[in-house]
Amino acid sequence: MKTIAAWVGRNREKVWFAACVNLLMLAFCLIVMRPEFDSNDDFNIAMFVNRARPIQDPYWLYCNWILGNVCAFAYRITNMVPWYGLMQYFGLFAAFTGAFWVIQKIFRGGAALVLSMTLLNFFAAESYVNIQFTRTAGVCAACGLFLVVYAITREKIRILPLLSGIAVTAYGYMYRHLEADLIFALFGVFGVYLLLRLKEDAPKQMLQRAARYLLLFGLTIGICFGFRLIDRYAYSRSSESSAYEAINDARATLTDYGFPKYEEHAELFESLGITYSAYKLFSKWNFYDPDVFTLEKMNALIAVQKRRGASLETLKEYFGIYPYKWFENPMFYCFLVMLVIALIHGRRGWKRAAEIALLLLALTGLYYYMYLQGRFNLPRVDDPVWLAGCLILVYLVSPERFVLPVRYAWTMVLILFVVNQGRWSVFWRHNTVQDEEKRAKAANFIAQVASDQEHLYLTKAGLYAISPGYGPLSLVPIGVASNMGVLGGWPAGSPAYQAALAQYGVTNPYRDCINNEKVYLIDNDINLTLNYIREYYDMKAQAVEAGSFDKKNTMYQIVSE
Repeated sequence: MKTIAAWVGRNREKVWFAACVNLLMLAFCLIVMRPEFDSNDDFNIAMFVNRARPIQDPYWLYCNWILGNVCAFAYRITNMVPWYGLMQYFGLFAAFTGAFWVIQKIFRGGAALVLSMTLLNFFAAESYVNIQFTRTAGVCAACGLFLVVYAITREKIRILPLLSGIAVTAYGYMYRHLEADLIFALFGVFGVYLLLRLKEDAPKQMLQRAARYLLLFGLTIGICFGFRLIDRYAYSRSSESSAYEAINDARATLTDYGFPKYEEHAELFESLGITYSAYKLFSKWNFYDPDVFTLEKMNALIAVQKRRGASLETLKEYFGIYPYKWFENPMFYCFLVMLVIALIHGRRGWKRAAEIALLLLALTGLYYYMYLQGRFNLPRVDDPVWLAGCLILVYLVSPERFVLPVRYAWTMVLILFVVNQGRWSVFWRHNTVQDEEKRAKAANFIAQVASDQEHLYLTKAGLYAISPGYGPLSLVPIGVASNMGVLGGWPAGSPAYQAALAQYGVTNPYRDCINNEKVYLIDNDINLTLNYIREYYDMKAQAVEAGSFDKKNTMYQIVSE
C-alpha cells in the first residue's frame, strides 16, 4: 500500500496520470452505465452530417459551422464510427483531464485527491452518461478557462497549459456559444476579483500582471469570437441556410417562450390567416407549412408575446423560486461541498467572506438573467454553471491551509462514490434493460420504415422519432432517415430535411400529401389534421387508413375526389 501511495505521489502531477484517472472514470461510466443523449436535439444535429438523410449539411445552427464540417468529413471517411458522440467525449475528456491536472499542481496529498475526485464524481459522471451538446459546451468552457487562469496567474506564464486552455475553451464555445457566454460572464467576475487581489499578491508587479491577465484572457475570448465570426461569414454565404436560421430563430422564440393565446389575440390570428386548427397544430410543434406559417407571421406573433423583463415584479418572482430550485439539481450539492471547504480553508478574516459573497452574488445575478431568458432549471444549462462555480471555489481555497492526510481523503472519496450510486443507479445497465429493449424496438421501427423507400412517412411531432433508437455510441445506418419526415421540430425546413421530402415530390407536407400515393401520414389526431388541410388546401380531403403501428397511432393516406 505504501508503495502504491509513493508511486501516486511521484506521478500525480503528470498529465498522463490525470488522463489515466479520467480514463478510468470514463470506462466505468461506459461499462457499468448506459450512456444516452439527454435530449433528441443531439441526434437531430448528428443527422445533419451522419448520412442518415440524402445530403450532408454542416450548418448545425446551434453549433459552429467548423464543427459541422469536421464531423461531416469524418462521416465521409467511414460511417462505421460514431463520430458525433466521440467528438463530444473527446472534448469532455480533455476538459476534465485538464481540470484534474491543475488541482494536482496546486494542492498536495489528500487535499488534491478530495477536490479532484469530488468534481469527477459529480460532473464527469453526469457529462459522460448524459451526452448533450449544451452541457459539453459549458464543461469545456469552464475547464478551459480554469486552465487559462492557472497558466496566467503563475509567477511565469505556463505556455502549454495556456494553449491547452484556449483550445478546450474554444472547442466548447463552438458547441454552443450561448452556454459558453454564461461561463465567460462568471469567470469575468472572477477575473475582476483577481485584478483586485494584485495589490496584495504582487504589489511590485501589479501593472505588469494586470496587463498580462487582461491581454491573455482577452485573447482567449477573442479567439472564441473569431470562430463565431467564421460561422457568421459561412451563413452569410449560404442564402438557403441563413433563411432557415432566421425562420428557426423565430420558431424557437415562439415555441420556447409560448405562443400568444388564441383567445386573447383572435383578431391578430385572423388577420394573419391563422385559424384555430392551425394554431393548435403550430403551438404543438407541428408548424412546418412554409406557405402558411411564414417568417413575417411568426414575427407578428412574437411582437405580442409576453416576455419577462428586468423589473421589481420579476425580481420578486425570481426570489420566490430561487435559491430553492438550486436544491433540485444534484450538482448544486457538489458546489455546497466546495463552498464548505472554501469557508473552512480559505483566506483568513473578512476577505474570505467577501470572496464567497462576491461569487454568490455573481451566481444570483447570472441565474436572474437565465430566468428572464427562460433558460433556467435545465440541468444541461445549469450543470456547467455549477461546475464553473466549483472551479472558482477551488481557487479560493488556500493550499497552505487545506491539508488532509491521504487515508482520510480516500475514505471521503469512497463514501462519496458509494453515495452517488443512488443517483447513478437509474443508468446502471442492469437497471436499464427495459430501456435497451425500447431502444431496440424503436430501431426496428426505423428499419421497417427505411426498408420501404417507395414511400415517405410523415409523422406528427412527438409520435415517432429516430433518436430513441440510437445512443451516443450507436452506429447509424446510411439513409435511415431518407424517407421519414416530421411535421415540425426544429430540423423541419433545413436543407437536409427538404432534400428527403423532395425525393417524393413534397415541398409542403400538408399540401403535397394530398393524392400522393408515395406519402403516408402517421397521426394520433387525424381530425385536427384534416380540418387544417380542408381549411387551407382541399375542402374534399379525406383520410384513408393504410395500416396501424400501435393502438394510438394510425397510418393514413390523404385523398381527394
